[in-house]
Amino acid sequence: MNKLLKKLIKIFSISLASIIVLTVVILILVGNFILTPEKLTPTINSVANDYLKTKLNFGSVDVSIFNSFPYLGVTLEDG
Repeated sequence: MNKLLKKLIKIFSISLASIIVLTVVILILVGNFILTPEKLTPTINSVANDYLKTKLNFGSVDVSIFNSFPYLGVTLEDG
């Protein structure tokens, strides 16, 4: 292969990997600040009530990304 082509492939690979890693980090950080229990609990209560056609009330709903990495953890309290 040509030296120029190898260099272009290397630059493209590094750029693509950097963009993917940066996107994942941004999604995790934004998700951690947007999916707070104060914002998530009323939404989960409303959706559960509509879906199950009953009256449910969760005290707190928390989604953890960092504590259970690489898995997504969900904690329901006072259900």
